[in-house]
Amino acid sequence: MTKTPERDKKANYHHGDLRTALVQAASEILTSEGPDALSLRGVAARAGVSHNAPYRHFADRRALLSAVASAGFRELAHRQRSHSNDPATNLTEVGRSYLQFALAHSAMYRLMFMSDILEANPDPDIARMSREAFETLRQAINALLPDCRHTGALCIMMWSQLHGLAQMLLETRLRDWMRDGVNDDAMITAACTTLPETIKHAASLLAAKAPAQQGLSG
Repeated sequence: MTKTPERDKKANYHHGDLRTALVQAASEILTSEGPDALSLRGVAARAGVSHNAPYRHFADRRALLSAVASAGFRELAHRQRSHSNDPATNLTEVGRSYLQFALAHSAMYRLMFMSDILEANPDPDIARMSREAFETLRQAINALLPDCRHTGALCIMMWSQLHGLAQMLLETRLRDWMRDGVNDDAMITAACTTLPETIKHAASLLAAKAPAQQGLSG
């Protein structure tokens, strides 16, 4: 008896790649239809497997969404890795890659950062992958300021700046009367190009406060 393509597709997922196929199918549904359309049954249908197959890897819908968000952080970390041997240029491009990811994958980005779906967070991989994304920022700042002792705090500042702009652009919070004729691309370029000097200035302020704080604690 000749196997149908659907049966062939199902057979291919018996070799350890079922979880990857399900996460990919869920990501596609998230992109095209939004998080409310995601269900284990729908993802199984999209992946071409039985409706019970997702339960081999995901206890429930929340677990599936957590895995999708983790994949998003993995992709973000990948995009933020070194872009240039020049530290200032590299930091600028790391910032740009963050914003480009947010705008190109808006549904994924919202799931990663703006959704309360993941509060229970059953997937420990999210913590690992979000930290990896954070560490790519730290590496870029370390390259710019190799002697800085406050790179973690500087990462928080940089991430907050990028996240704030991304959210404003995604949620169309910026009205025409606010922009003074500046479009999204120009705003992103200006924000990212000024990151190196902003981070340097912030580092100098933190370094100046550190001795004072040590004196107070002593």
